Amino acid sequence: MTRYFISDGMTDFDVYVADDADLDGTFDAICAEDGERVRINGWQAETIEKIDDAQLAEA
Repeated sequence: MTRYFISDGMTDFDVYVADDADLDGTFDAICAEDGERVRINGWQAETIEKIDDAQLAEA
């Protein structure tokens, strides 16, 4: 699983996504805050940023 920050300009998601997910298509994710499963249409995202451990340590 890889952690991503995803935004469509109105809604922001901090999620975990399977490493082999097609981020340009429809994919399932797990919310990092509450563990809820969500389905995301990647083509509608304005921003998809991978979050690595160094970024989490700085926050």
